[in-house]
Amino acid sequence: MSNIQEIYQRFITRQCSIDEAEVLMEHFRIQENEAEILNLIQKEMNRLEDEAIDSQDRVSVERNWIRLDSRISRSSRLRRHQTYWLAGVACLLLFAAGTMLYFYRTDAFSFMDNIGQQYALISPGSNKATLTLSDGTIIALSEEHDGMVVDEQLMYDDGSAISSKKVTYGTLTTPRGGQYRITLADGTKVWLNAESSLKYPTKFNADERVVTLEGEAYFEVKSNAQKPFIVYSYGQRTMVKGTKFNMSAYQEDKKITTTLLEGEVGIQLLEGIKSGEILLKPDEQAVVFNGHITKKKVDAYEVIAWSKGKFMFTDTPLPAIMSQIERWYDVEVMYAQPVNDITFTGSISRFEDIQDVLRKLTLTEDIEFEIQERRIMVKRE
Repeated sequence: MSNIQEIYQRFITRQCSIDEAEVLMEHFRIQENEAEILNLIQKEMNRLEDEAIDSQDRVSVERNWIRLDSRISRSSRLRRHQTYWLAGVACLLLFAAGTMLYFYRTDAFSFMDNIGQQYALISPGSNKATLTLSDGTIIALSEEHDGMVVDEQLMYDDGSAISSKKVTYGTLTTPRGGQYRITLADGTKVWLNAESSLKYPTKFNADERVVTLEGEAYFEVKSNAQKPFIVYSYGQRTMVKGTKFNMSAYQEDKKITTTLLEGEVGIQLLEGIKSGEILLKPDEQAVVFNGHITKKKVDAYEVIAWSKGKFMFTDTPLPAIMSQIERWYDVEVMYAQPVNDITFTGSISRFEDIQDVLRKLTLTEDIEFEIQERRIMVKRE
């Protein structure tokens, strides 16, 4: 059995991943694969030959396919006869398999028809941040740069000056839809995710290197065994000497998640809540919730994927995914029904248009999205 056939069988039973479904859809769009596709269709038709299919439904699905495929053809320059060939094949496959309907149905993409060009206004995030100095000065950082450096003076990563003021500390803040990188005075690099802030000194003291985080950041800490690097966040103290780790501490999440990529991290709960301390090794994750610390094994590279320009999911609950989308695309997500049981596996670029991201999320589950201005309604079918 070929790889495409294996993916097709998983698709029929709704067991394929987002990435696999994308591969399958691209394969079906190639006219040279007609014989293989028709063979798969015939097998399904033989299996379902006793099931009656309403002819009006056939016409409706074919119309929906042609309308969606016309959008695709604008960019791929498909010939007219190929579009109709694809429409016919897709129509048969939709009913023979009983599963492709949810991918190409009009409902799942109702936002494309209902909001016109509104979705074009919802752009992915970019390099946006403000810098608040200890004297109260607020500087809007250039979006043409993706990072800044704390040295004898504040400057962008290309060496151009931000400010010549002599200050004792600064606070880097990203809005929704923003990200920024900062290189601290000791050489530590920090990637700040959307809706986050990092308070740091312009010069660390002799004994320790201390910063405060709200939101999410990925740290690559410069090694210094005699001078530990400490991150404070909502009652948690995280201490390292030289390591790579990710910390997510959004106040609305009501938990702090620390994931270790390299090195070793010590996490301690401060006074005022139940005390405790835990050490993390690579590919371990600690979660602080309601005064307790728990840890588990994870894929650390998946957790830090956001800093590399990707969303990555492995059986990730839909609400957790939509929380990331809310912050990165600066939208509000609402739910018509509970969806905590819906999970996804796959990877998506953080710089795709929002309609492409939502389309991929419909590949493996019967869900649909409706967009009204900057609000996204999530519905079960």
